[in-house]
Amino acid sequence: MINANPTHPKVPDAMIAVANNQLESGQKAAAVKTLEQVVAKYPGTEGARAANNRLKTLK
Repeated sequence: MINANPTHPKVPDAMIAVANNQLESGQKAAAVKTLEQVVAKYPGTEGARAANNRLKTLK
């Protein structure tokens, strides 16, 4: 869904799920990058706010 339809309203949530999976598998740097992409690509959305809050806990 992320690549096929990047404007779908569920994409930020899907990207956050990807970041969570990255964290669970020990890929912190990749998770941070994914969350930063959510914030940059989807500003003003609930997903961006959630990603930004999560980033604060990781940095």
